[in-house]
Amino acid sequence: MKTEQDIRRFVQENRIPVPKDSAFMDELVRQINLLPTPASLANRDARIQENLRILNAVMEAVRKHNRKQILLLALVNVIICIPIFCAGYFFITPQFLTGDSLLIALIFQWRYALLGFICIAVLAFTVSRSDIVRI
Repeated sequence: MKTEQDIRRFVQENRIPVPKDSAFMDELVRQINLLPTPASLANRDARIQENLRILNAVMEAVRKHNRKQILLLALVNVIICIPIFCAGYFFITPQFLTGDSLLIALIFQWRYALLGFICIAVLAFTVSRSDIVRI
């Protein structure tokens, strides 16, 4: 049976000499780079870049679609609300309110708030019915 000192002496006598400069590591890296790489790892970066390109193209298409939808919603809101505002502004006048009704006086006093509420309700309804992609 060999002792621990015999084993240590054997390892020290048969060890590979490693130089102290960086030439050894440079040569080791060069030889490692010469080794063949598996096919599954060779195309990995190209596949990742292709997937990122596809993802960016899809995201850009979704952004364009959302911009068009938002402009359409704003246009629909304006088209619907302009006649309502015109009716509220031109037809509800003090001459129209000849009676002593408290409800009509309240409507006249709060007409702009009511028209604003109607505008927000129309906008909320059109947004709820739209097909804007949520990301």
